[in-house]
Amino acid sequence: MMLMSNALYVIVLGVITPIASAPPLSTVLVLAVAAAMQALASLFVPGLILRKKLHEMSFEIREEVVAGDPSLFREPAPSRHVFADPAELLATAYRQAMGPLVLRLGFGEAVCVTGLVVGLLGGRPICYLFIVLGVAVIAWAFPTQARIVAPFERHFGAVFEPSSS
Repeated sequence: MMLMSNALYVIVLGVITPIASAPPLSTVLVLAVAAAMQALASLFVPGLILRKKLHEMSFEIREEVVAGDPSLFREPAPSRHVFADPAELLATAYRQAMGPLVLRLGFGEAVCVTGLVVGLLGGRPICYLFIVLGVAVIAWAFPTQARIVAPFERHFGAVFEPSSS
């Protein structure tokens, strides 16, 4: 749905006549800096918010012996840390990932809107770079289970899936 709005921006830029022939270079530079800061914020701010939430959480973690590893009898069997209730933790991870996801998508959309403004002011060739950058930020934010789970695994030092033993 977010990418549909970006397609709409491109259509609007193709149909609407710009306000001026070309905006002043200083205006384009200020908007470019604003768009770059929004794109950078989409990389760092959501992660900071999620890390703060992770510090407030606690989950039961147990140690599990890794099956099928040929170790000598003199050495202890290798083990790994797993979450005691992976289903509950996965549900919590999805809930906690929504806030940072919405922030990332919002920052990407802000970059695209900045491109729309530059285009409506008359900076047609360069405005498409803003829109492409915004689409890249939105595409990068696409959630997968591995991306949602990874911060929890790193923070707690455990894996979601217990071994099948």
